[in-house]
Amino acid sequence: STAWEETHLAREHATLLEDGEFIWADSAYPLATWMVSPYKKPERDLPNNEVFNNHVSMVRIRSEHAIGFLKGHFQSLKSLRVNIKDETSHKFATYWVIACIAVHAYAMQCEDEEREDDSDAVDADPFIAEGLSSLSDSDEN
Repeated sequence: STAWEETHLAREHATLLEDGEFIWADSAYPLATWMVSPYKKPERDLPNNEVFNNHVSMVRIRSEHAIGFLKGHFQSLKSLRVNIKDETSHKFATYWVIACIAVHAYAMQCEDEEREDDSDAVDADPFIAEGLSSLSDSDEN
């Protein structure tokens, strides 16, 4: 918690976040008006707080799945070995991650356009033909 309090975000959240913006966090972080984290004992045992914690957990799981998906498609993210020692190396690591996300977004856009142009290709997709999709059961709900 001492390390967190020394971060730029913790100190400058009022200037970094606009009105109504907040950060999702796990239970290691403190509760704040600008940071949503699960309730800890004894408050977490209250019925409404238990429901709240469950919803926060679902958001975190989605986030973890998105990170895992990107790491699965971009092996360089699995072991991005950058010694972050200054602003330049921090920017390099950040740009590397952003580049992977941008390439992924572009690929998804191209796939959508191809599907629109060739509706027979969708019918020929064996996963769709078998009634399967790339969505998990939880994505459909």
